[in-house]
Formats: sequence, structure tokens, C-alpha cells
Amino acid sequence: MTMICTTGSQEWEEEAVCVIMCASVKYNIRGPALIPRMKTKHRIYYITLFSIVLLGLIATGMFQFWPHSIESSSDWNVEKRSVRDVPVVRLPADSPSPERGDLSCRMHTCFDVYRCGFNPKNKIKVYIYSLKKYVDDAGVPVSNTISREYNELLTAISDSDYYTDDITRACLFVPSIDVLNQNTLRIKETAQALGQLSRWDRGTNHLLFNMLPGGPPDYNTALDVPRDRALLAGGGFSTWTYRQGYDVSIPVYSPLSAEVDLPEKGPGPRRYFLLSSQMAIHPEYREDLDALQARHGESVLVLDKCTNLSEGVLWVRKRCREHQVYDYPQVLQEATFCVVLRGARLGQAVLSDVLRASCVPVVIADSYILPFSEVLDWKRASVVVPEEKISDVYGILQSIPQRQIEEMQRQKWSSVSNPLFLPLIPPQSQGFTAIVLTYDRVESLFRVITEVSKVPSLSKLLVVWNNQNKNPPEDSLWPKIRVPLKVVRTAENKLSNRFFPYDEIETEAVLAIDDDIIMLTSDELQFGYEVRRFQTCLPTHLATMLSRAGGAVVRAENQGPLPPRPGSREGSTFASSPPAAWPCSQRGPEVLSAEEAARRRPYSCVPRYKSFHARTLLSSPVFTEIQSLQVQGSWNKPLRGRSTLLDASIAG
Repeated sequence: MTMICTTGSQEWEEEAVCVIMCASVKYNIRGPALIPRMKTKHRIYYITLFSIVLLGLIATGMFQFWPHSIESSSDWNVEKRSVRDVPVVRLPADSPSPERGDLSCRMHTCFDVYRCGFNPKNKIKVYIYSLKKYVDDAGVPVSNTISREYNELLTAISDSDYYTDDITRACLFVPSIDVLNQNTLRIKETAQALGQLSRWDRGTNHLLFNMLPGGPPDYNTALDVPRDRALLAGGGFSTWTYRQGYDVSIPVYSPLSAEVDLPEKGPGPRRYFLLSSQMAIHPEYREDLDALQARHGESVLVLDKCTNLSEGVLWVRKRCREHQVYDYPQVLQEATFCVVLRGARLGQAVLSDVLRASCVPVVIADSYILPFSEVLDWKRASVVVPEEKISDVYGILQSIPQRQIEEMQRQKWSSVSNPLFLPLIPPQSQGFTAIVLTYDRVESLFRVITEVSKVPSLSKLLVVWNNQNKNPPEDSLWPKIRVPLKVVRTAENKLSNRFFPYDEIETEAVLAIDDDIIMLTSDELQFGYEVRRFQTCLPTHLATMLSRAGGAVVRAENQGPLPPRPGSREGSTFASSPPAAWPCSQRGPEVLSAEEAARRRPYSCVPRYKSFHARTLLSSPVFTEIQSLQVQGSWNKPLRGRSTLLDASIAG
């Protein structure tokens, strides 16, 4: 079959159309004859594309997982850390030595902040001195070879974004002289070696690391090497040697907890209530602990050093009680509380072991500065007992509620969550305790109890009976609610009785409310508690929903109107456009300029008399669009009573 296509005198566009039509007809006539040829062409294309993608994946995997580092001629990892061909520095006997550590040093007196302003994004840069070998006139080394722990510490610094190899741009200077363990140091010669550093300048902006300070017989709680103005990150500070805001208290390194991989242990009761695993402790403390074990039986376990182990068994990984041998630090996971007792030094490595095992540390070391105590709230993770109360420690621990113990067990050492996947909602909490202050308004009190008991997050309800001349109602008259109800009678009629840390309070969050606050609904209280969980204000503030005294809630002018809250009832809705400053009862409104309103955080708290006006929910990164609650359709109507959310720990 033959087909002829002609174009004659038509334009070139028509010729192209004809060619395409001819080709199409030819393909349809020949049928599948051209299909294998097109498959071959596509196969080559896809094979080439697949090869390129595969090579890209292989190259990416090699770059991600193959050990590599950015090479630099001056990098600590390459040249400065090498112990080969280390330059030797001879220290004459009359070399100048720094003065003793200045206990009066603070950041504003001994730290040069002007060295820290040369870097972008205000990032502190740290410089590490090159490794050198210091010897005295006789050629004897001043100190031993750099320890593995200090080498790892310097490597961690050099691998971070804070490291710089340009000494002129550094804010902090870290010597390569290892002073972690004072037992291995020659005090005078080490100080002379520090004085030889090129940027020493009386130790200004120099940072030293020490974990084992002092030596026999006194065992001072800070490094004895004269260091002048140098900052010290130490592992055994006391209140007498710690320069607050200048020095840094760090944990004593424990190789046992670092080398042993302990399984995860969830919160809850353990086999032993109290455990002591330390070996070298004072005989008097040992007697007190043995007396506790004799008094309380199997709930207390006091371990000591093993004396009859087989050859080849590492005694540091074993603990014994009479003839029974326990694996250490694994045995720590079998106890609820673990004793951390002072030894010759205040700082003990057992603290790291205990935290790694999810055991609540019981710190018995007077004047000890806990690691990072200026930024960590140790009351949430530990119990501190005075040394004179060691014989009463069992009773003290028994008075702690089980819920609080489980919260302490969840506080793990270095338990950092993945910053790439933050939770969308706060974790499940233990709820809050409602404290109702009352005098004799029984009917109103019962209405408040009934309404508050409907809040899903309510854990317990505590009624503070403030009337000494009248008894509370009989038990049969009280409302029947789903949560425990406790009545506490006070000795005096004081409004401050609502803030007393009653033993019945077992939660961190506390709702303090008067017996005449009958306009609040359960959904509003639940909403306020959820806002509190999102940290609407600073932890040290009171996030109030109702107040008798004055104050203001500020709204930035660039914030637009917001829709009403779903499910809100009439008379208690979100206002679409509240005034810039709420009026204060009895004092009139607080007038703020546009610049002042913009400077303050949107919906932030403006304290006056340490309280805030009206039922308002304060700001947070999550609730930036929450404005305020309108009460009964009126902005200016004064409200009776007070309802306060307290963000405070009742941990004692």
C-alpha cells in the first residue's frame, strides 16, 4: 500500500504538517515494526539516567558515612594534638609564677568582654594552645602526658563551631596543659608553665578544666595551682571557693558510666528503696548507713568494696555486701534512691553513674555546688540532705509522693531531645491541685467545688477552711466529686494561707481560687491550665486569670482582630479588638504609647502590685493569637475574687 504526500505551493508550515501526518500513517500501517527500535532508544536513556542517580547516591553515602575531616595545617586534630616532635620548653627555676586564684573575680571585674566582639552572629570563639612539653632545669617533665579525657575534651572543642585557629579573634583561651587531676601535677612548675602562654595576661579570658582538685591532707575544693584571674571549670567546688557567675561547676567524669551501656529503665518502684554503692567513705557515715539497713531490712542496700574476687575480675566493676557480689553500675538501676556521699573530695564520680542509671541521687555533702547549678534546677532531679540528717534520710525520702519520685526518675543526665522533631503538644502531665480558700460561704463554696471538679486535668482539690469559730460542714453534706477532696483547718484567719506548701499538694501546678469565683467554667480553667503548660510567662511569674488589684495586658498595635474561641459561651468569649491596655480596677487604665506597646511582647504581662487585671491568658510562642477573655460583655466591669495559676515547684 502506497501513500503520497504533496505540498505543492503551500507554505512551509503546511509542509511540516504533511510530513508529520505521513509519518503517523506510516507508523500505523507498519504496526509494531518500529516498537522494538523505540524501546531500545528508551532503554538506553533510562539506563543512563539510573546510572547517574546510582553514582550520586553512592557518592553521597561515602561523604556522609566515610570518616573524614576538614584538614587544616593549624587544626588541633592534625598538628597540635600530635605528641610527635612536640617542642620542648625549659622552665628556669626563677620563672615568674601567676598569683593565687583571685576569689573576688567576677565577670565585670576580671573578664575582658572586648575580646569577644570580633566574630559574626555574636558567637564566642575559643582558641586552643599548641601542645608543648614543659621541663624543669633538670629536664624532668612538669606533668605527665596529656590524658585521654583531656584529649577528648579538647577534640570536642576543636570540632565545634566555636573553635578558631586565629588567636587574634579568640574570646576564650584554653591551654593544652592538662590539669584535670591535681594528683599528677607539680603545683609550682605547672603555674610557671601557665605563665609562659603567649596571651596569659594574668589569666584573663583563660579557661582551665579540673575535676579532681586538692590533695592530702586538706583536699581543697578548688585547684591549688596559682591561676590569677583564669576561669575555672571545676568538679568539686564548695560555697567557699566557688565564684558565682564566673566559675563553672562541672560533673566529675566517670569512666564506668561512659563505657557501660545501661538499658533504659522507666519510672516506677524498684527492688531497693535506698542504695549506697560508694567504697571510700568516712567510717562514721558507714555506721549510719549500716544502721539504716539493719532498721529497714531489704529495702536498704549498703555495698562496699569486694575483698575476695577471683583473679582477672576488675574490682572497680563489682560491689559486695558480705559474700554477695553485684555488678556495678548495673546495680544502681535496681534502686529508687541512690546515696551520693562526700568522700575526701566533695565532687564524686558516682553522681554521673547514678544519673545514668535513672536513680534519684540523694546528695549528702554540705556546701557542695552541684554541676551547672546556676542553670539547672536540681530540686527536680535530686534530694539534698544535710550531713547531720543522714540517720533520718529514710524517713525524709518516704515523705516524697510517688508521683514526684517518678518525675525525678525521668530527669536523666544529658537527656537532650532531637531538635529537628519538636513535639506539637506538651507531654502528658500530672495535672494540678486546686486550693479553695473559704470562710463561711458554704453554698458558694459547694458551687465552686462542683464546677472545678469538672476540669479534666484536676488531680486533687484542697479546701482551706479559714474560720476558727465555725466548724466545716459534715462529710455527708460535701459534693461528691471524682478527685480526692481534703479539708485543712488553719490556726489563723490569713489570706496568705492559700500559699502555704501543704503536704497534700503533690503537683507542680496549683490553682488558687476563692470560694466566690462562680463565674468561671471548667473549660476556661482547663484552657488556662493548658496555656500554663506552654509556659505563657516566665517560670518565676504568676500567670493570673483574675485579680482584685491593678495591672495591664498590652497588645501590640500591629496585631489584627481574632475570631472568637470555638465553644465559648455567651458572656465569656474572646474579644475581637480589645483596647491596647485594659483598665485597672479602682485606678483607671494604664496608658501606653505605641512605641512602648510595640516594644513589649504581644499580650505580655505588665506587673503592678505583682498581679494582673481581669481574666486574661498570657502570651507564649504557641498562643500568640490569644487575646483576652471578655467578662459579661463589659470591659470595665470590676470582678470579685481572684483565681491564680501558680507556676512553682512544691518539691520542698
